[in-house]
Amino acid sequence: FTAKVLECCPMGHCRSPRSMKRSFQAQMASGQTWFTFTSEVGDEAGIALAAALKETHSVHSFELLCGMNMGDACGTVLASALKDHATLRSFKMMCSYQMGDATGVALAAALKHNMTLQSFEVWCKNPMGDTTGVALADALRHNTTLQAFKLDCNFTLMGDATNVGLATALQMNVRLQSFQLISDSVGAAGIAALASSLQ
Repeated sequence: FTAKVLECCPMGHCRSPRSMKRSFQAQMASGQTWFTFTSEVGDEAGIALAAALKETHSVHSFELLCGMNMGDACGTVLASALKDHATLRSFKMMCSYQMGDATGVALAAALKHNMTLQSFEVWCKNPMGDTTGVALADALRHNTTLQAFKLDCNFTLMGDATNVGLATALQMNVRLQSFQLISDSVGAAGIAALASSLQ
């Protein structure tokens, strides 16, 4: 993979969303799949990246690492791009500091709908809670193509409603080969449910 750190305002002149989108499309067409944003870059750049992803059908793998200024406006549009993407096989998003349940639910809807994705990984932080976790569990229960699922969600509001939902999904999803849950909020009920799902 190659990494690209976006400078939103080179020499003090901000790019327009259209020019950013064209730039991202050109980078994707050249084979770039990993995008890293500096902390000051906000939703505008993320939305342009999502638009480029949605319209670039040669992309098979996508990874995004962004700073703390991208929120639900970016997250929901990225989810929309994932939902209908016909060639994407791997999706990894590591930028949920300001993204809440609106993004989480949108990602779950995308995962439930997308029939080509094989690997899904999301890092989530403080704003996300059981609304996201339960929605992702429901999506995992219905998805028939995913082989690897990773949810890295320390310091969130997710609790055992999420963990029990994920355990139920594991029992019903026969396609999944790899499941990783990183969480500091797994209670007794969650532990019991997850352990039972692996038997």
